[in-house]
Amino acid sequence: MLHMTGISKMTYYLCLAGICLGIILGLGLGIAVGSLLIIALVVIIAIIVAFVFHRRINEVMTDDLSKAISGKAAIRTLEILTVLGAILFACTMMLYWGNGGGLGSGIHTFDNGSATVHFTVWYPGFHPMYDERLFIQDMDNISGDELFSLERLFGLGYRVRDGPMFMGLAFGIMTILIAGLFTVFSYYYNKKMDPET
Repeated sequence: MLHMTGISKMTYYLCLAGICLGIILGLGLGIAVGSLLIIALVVIIAIIVAFVFHRRINEVMTDDLSKAISGKAAIRTLEILTVLGAILFACTMMLYWGNGGGLGSGIHTFDNGSATVHFTVWYPGFHPMYDERLFIQDMDNISGDELFSLERLFGLGYRVRDGPMFMGLAFGIMTILIAGLFTVFSYYYNKKMDPET
């Protein structure tokens, strides 16, 4: 009879689901604030937690049925991740490179020396995704706060514009990496299990 001591099989699967949810939330937070450090920490912590839970399993399921189940689950996961990664890669690249997308900026000056600066980002179909304006009291004497706000105006705009590209590259790289690792390990174990091939 298959069993895992230390923690139950259901608890183990729930822990893995919790780790996956934590990764999704952590990656979302890292992307939202634009911090690679948060993303790296989330991945490292997830690996450590998964390793700790795996070490709690004192008896590994090794019979033919468990191997068949694990093999089918791994293949189906690979298929879904590859297709999903390719779709997400294509969609995010379309958001970045699609017709009717782009960015624009402008400045409107007033007779009293003040001005309004605006910056807009469009996604395909000329849908505005970022449209912000900044009022500057005196263009000849820009204050430190106004300068900071001006930098923030353009910085956030470019982050909105470039976000889909970086996400698309991440999806594309992960898809290629997953498929590549599967190919390498398949070849390795094929040679190991059947040296004549």
